[in-house]
Amino acid sequence: MDHYNFFSTRKRELLVLQAQILQMRRWGGGKRPAAMHHFMAFDGCLYSRLDPGLSGNPHQSNVANLYDQACAAQAHTPGFYADYFAGLGTLEAASHLITEGNAQPHGGRSIAMVAYRRLAERVASQNNRAALAHGGGVSVSVVALGRGQASALAFVQLLAERGIVSADGRQCAPPGVPVCGVVFLAPLATPLDAAVVLPANMSGPVLVVQSKRAPLMPFVVRDYADDPRVFAIEMGLHHVAVVGGCDLRGPGAAVLAGATGYLQRCGIPLGDVPLHRQFIAAQVAGHCLTRLGPDAAANLYGGGVPANARS
Repeated sequence: MDHYNFFSTRKRELLVLQAQILQMRRWGGGKRPAAMHHFMAFDGCLYSRLDPGLSGNPHQSNVANLYDQACAAQAHTPGFYADYFAGLGTLEAASHLITEGNAQPHGGRSIAMVAYRRLAERVASQNNRAALAHGGGVSVSVVALGRGQASALAFVQLLAERGIVSADGRQCAPPGVPVCGVVFLAPLATPLDAAVVLPANMSGPVLVVQSKRAPLMPFVVRDYADDPRVFAIEMGLHHVAVVGGCDLRGPGAAVLAGATGYLQRCGIPLGDVPLHRQFIAAQVAGHCLTRLGPDAAANLYGGGVPANARS
């Protein structure tokens, strides 16, 4: 492909990315969060905010970016809380598996149990019990990357079956805790993962951002197309570009902008995307295409992926 045709094609793809950002934002809505709302972020395999380089990419993932934006809002939003859980293969996830012991042989399930206990501890605190007693209620939103969606769904299923039960056995919230504002980025599964149906307490719309191609076997793409609550969008990008770890201003920033707009329209008090992570087409065209060149840019758009990049 000559350079003129290459850059002409890439400019058209940038226009498509801009349109997809608007499309994701428009899908936000549905059930509004309760007076006490918890934002739970589940990262993908080998992704950790404490060690971004472990994934083979230079930056943290979009799930970690969304968590940072939630933390920015948490400081000035009463009743809003944010938690983050690193993906399988990280030191944090290994510690969760050790904590849960043999009772939780699947690593993703151990992360879900830690998330559940952390949520129950917070809801059971004296101040939060007083707020719930006045009828404010509790709700949850989840964002997940890759196989992190297996942990997220196991966590949501616990809320559906148990409600919120404190460590001392008190029922702080009944079964069926509402989950609103859900984002799955490039959801993946392996043969070890059970077939998944979205729990009934997960209200729509659910935003699923699919990549053009999944990583190599044994990973397969999760498909929720049959669920009417799901709004799925297929980005013309490789899995690693949807993750967001390979760039700050490029295609990953487009996914971050769309997911942020969607969550904000769902009523989640998420902070705006920081300036240094904002998707600006004019700058992306120069930074991601011209400086990196055709071969590197092709990696972002499905032509290949660095051998050490993970999901």
